[in-house]
Amino acid sequence: MVTLSRSLDPVYAANKPVVTALPVYPDPYPTPRYTNFDPTSYEVASQTAYQRGRVAYQAKQFTNAYPLLNEAAMLGDERAMTLLGGMAQNGQGGQVIDLGRARLYYESAAAKGFGPAIGTLGLMSLTGKGTSKNAAEAARLFVLADSRNYLRATAMLGMMHLDGNVFGKNAEMGRQFAERAASGGDALGRALFGTLLRDGIGGPNDPVKGFSLISQAAPNLSWASYQLGISYEKGAGTAVDKEKAIAAYRSAANGGIAAAESRLQMLTSK
Repeated sequence: MVTLSRSLDPVYAANKPVVTALPVYPDPYPTPRYTNFDPTSYEVASQTAYQRGRVAYQAKQFTNAYPLLNEAAMLGDERAMTLLGGMAQNGQGGQVIDLGRARLYYESAAAKGFGPAIGTLGLMSLTGKGTSKNAAEAARLFVLADSRNYLRATAMLGMMHLDGNVFGKNAEMGRQFAERAASGGDALGRALFGTLLRDGIGGPNDPVKGFSLISQAAPNLSWASYQLGISYEKGAGTAVDKEKAIAAYRSAANGGIAAAESRLQMLTSK
């Protein structure tokens, strides 16, 4: 994943290069019934299995969520299938971690055209979790999920353009995807767009706005906590605050961000 460790005040070219379009991929999936995990008003009023399972899932009561979501999945609910895939992937709800089972759930939901399932299959291909590592396949799936308004896939397309992965390096286009994902409320989109604003990548810099976006994303995303640590350490968009930087890096390191562990060791050894 892109580290975005450029200078905080780069010179931005006045004449932006022409942004190329994404490749067009054949779309084998049907038009989805749902665009996100939100229950319908009928489901809320009727307290369906999916509605109750979703509430339990959001409260991290996975043992209670599992049978309810399983009931909904057995009735063909692709949202429930995708949540069950996440539980299998993370070993939640009394299950052991089983990436193969998780992938089967995602594939079943993707077959119904559900954008989050298609995008999650893209993440598995990008990282090699539960399947062989294949960036080109990840790119294809992200494009198809983005066309279904799955904003995490939109943010990942931004990452791939910034990294030069599959599409070629294009900071301006990466920034466009990041901004769209951020505008829709995706945590990774906010963290990524905030970082680009802070560092002036792909367009003019605005460290204050960047810090605000990163701060919004940090409670829900370890990578955002890492970027928050950088902001506090460098005083980018906020005052320099070593203790807050350490706290942010520690949160990110606990979430598996290796670069945060390195920064944490450097700051705490001074």
